[in-house]
Amino acid sequence: MKTILFLVMSSALLFSCKPSTGQEKKAAAQKRSAKATEQLIPQLPFVGERQFETRHAVSGTGTPHKSVVIRKNGDVYFYFEQQNQADGTITKGQYYAGKFGPRMKCVFKEWDNEVVYYEITRDIIYELDEHNHHRHHEECCRLSNEGPEDQCPCAGELYQ
Repeated sequence: MKTILFLVMSSALLFSCKPSTGQEKKAAAQKRSAKATEQLIPQLPFVGERQFETRHAVSGTGTPHKSVVIRKNGDVYFYFEQQNQADGTITKGQYYAGKFGPRMKCVFKEWDNEVVYYEITRDIIYELDEHNHHRHHEECCRLSNEGPEDQCPCAGELYQ
């Protein structure tokens, strides 16, 4: 009796399941791949372009205009544009910094190969030091702050 019951249940399961097609298998694999990619990329603070300035004491005529772009897939690009006030030439740079993460490295090649580490939040971008701490420097002081450099965070608002 148990054997007959087992055969009946096995047959019912076998005939109630339809074989999956190649397209269904491909769609399921793509869905698993997309989900795995989403899990690898931390939550993005925004998607699109934002401009910023982190070194307020050096702002003025000739200061490079900087921006950061975060794409939906997590790719991060930094841009800068600077006009030479003496001859009017414009220098532009675009740098791929990798997939979004808590610490983004940018090497501004056309700008003296300067290496800057950034932490990007939804509204603010911070420069980081080699130990991942928020950087403080006299170049980052605002005009209203005349205190010691340790009170001058290298940070700025992200704006469109």
